Amino acid sequence: LYEAVVEADERVLLVQAGSEEPQGELVTGVTGETVEVARPLQIEPLREDLRRAYESGVRSVAVMLLHSYTFPRHEAAVKALCLDLGFTQVS
Repeated sequence: LYEAVVEADERVLLVQAGSEEPQGELVTGVTGETVEVARPLQIEPLREDLRRAYESGVRSVAVMLLHSYTFPRHEAAVKALCLDLGFTQVS
């Protein structure tokens, strides 16, 4: 069960043969797949949204971002932010 959803402004795409020409940063993921960071993680708007959730009494957060199995950098940044804000359970 969940109480609220906070969306992170970011976009990571798998680069595949025949797909559009990448416009963002290309990174080799931990699985060896190439990913495009089409929109970097916008941390400050997320900080405000998470701060409001914390102030409303939420203490547990589940972080789930698309393609994090191969590109975990954004999820790790969100986790660090959550811990910095005082959330006691972050997964």
